[in-house]
Amino acid sequence: MKIVYVIQYFGSPDNSFASGRSWDFAHEWAKMGHNVWIICSDAYFIDKTQLPDFSDNPHLSISVIHQSYENSFSLWNRLNAFLGFSLKALFKLLDNPDKYEIAYISSTPLTTGLIGLFQKILTGKNWIFEL
Repeated sequence: MKIVYVIQYFGSPDNSFASGRSWDFAHEWAKMGHNVWIICSDAYFIDKTQLPDFSDNPHLSISVIHQSYENSFSLWNRLNAFLGFSLKALFKLLDNPDKYEIAYISSTPLTTGLIGLFQKILTGKNWIFEL
């Protein structure tokens, strides 16, 4: 199966203490033979040298979306950043419909749910929303 895993804050065990679960999910699915395409923000990959090396696993690929975000952002700027990521990720899905059969959308922030909802409306593909 071809799975797209959309998670705004995805990182490797080397650069994020909070990413162990999502890292494990992606790798376990790949071990089962699924092709996993990860779409995430660049929050943990400020520099391209920090990107995870998936060259040893042909079942894993990653697309990183640049989205500015700071903890000091006002509520309006935070909402803008979250919606900005959601729109960019949605367009990436719509531009590459053959890369996935099902979308696994992970929250944080909850606006990522919009990606799954709109891709379902526009492509008819099933999705799972993890809260």
